[in-house]
Amino acid sequence: MSDAARGVRILHAALAIGLSVVAATFVLVLRSLGPLLTTTPLIGYATVGLGLANLAVVVGFFRPRIPQRPVDQLPDEYWATTEARAAVIVIWAMIEGAGLISLVGYLLTGSVVPAAVAALAIVTLIVLRPALLEGDGVV
Repeated sequence: MSDAARGVRILHAALAIGLSVVAATFVLVLRSLGPLLTTTPLIGYATVGLGLANLAVVVGFFRPRIPQRPVDQLPDEYWATTEARAAVIVIWAMIEGAGLISLVGYLLTGSVVPAAVAALAIVTLIVLRPALLEGDGVV
């Protein structure tokens, strides 16, 4: 495996694991301290809206812009191209941002709705893994 392909896989794993660790930490903090802003549920819904908007832009606008890997191109060569790497880094960063925004809403309000959007972001990040994007994964 080339350095580019290995780097992409490491980056994806780090983002997915990092977002999951933040989610677990916020769950533990919320259970021990309780919600930080119980009188302002609007903040939870605002973070849900921002998180869902981020995910919608990723799926609707940026995901179709990832270049297809030609059949005769190896995955290592595909990830060595700047076009493929740049596109997936933007997508994964936006998904990570959607998850973090929603997790902050969950921490502040304790509402399950922001937590559900954060879970959706984690699942989306896991689904859009390098193997799927290079054409070797199963949808």
